[in-house]
Amino acid sequence: MGINANKHLNFRTDYTNNHIRLDRNTIITNELAEYINYAFNPKLDLAFFVQWNSLDDFLLGNFRLHWIPKLGSDLYVVYNRGYNRLESFRFSEPNVSSGAAKLIWRFVF
Repeated sequence: MGINANKHLNFRTDYTNNHIRLDRNTIITNELAEYINYAFNPKLDLAFFVQWNSLDDFLLGNFRLHWIPKLGSDLYVVYNRGYNRLESFRFSEPNVSSGAAKLIWRFVF
């Protein structure tokens, strides 16, 4: 399900249920994901992504900044946080925390 709040902001929610039967076992998983995108203009946007998986009881959050300074060039900045076992969830103590940046610059000769 998705909602475009206005020309800059949109939301999307995904839910997946898997019911897998094997010879002797049955596995049931639930996955919930939320996407939030905000475009300041066609060259600058923020994206937030949060996903929870019931099989691993794992919550993952992702933040991405995308900037196009000129056509053919891009800057991406990404930060991820992940949490195991939500019954002991503490926002200040993620199990996974990583970030990356990528710059693509187009040179014209």
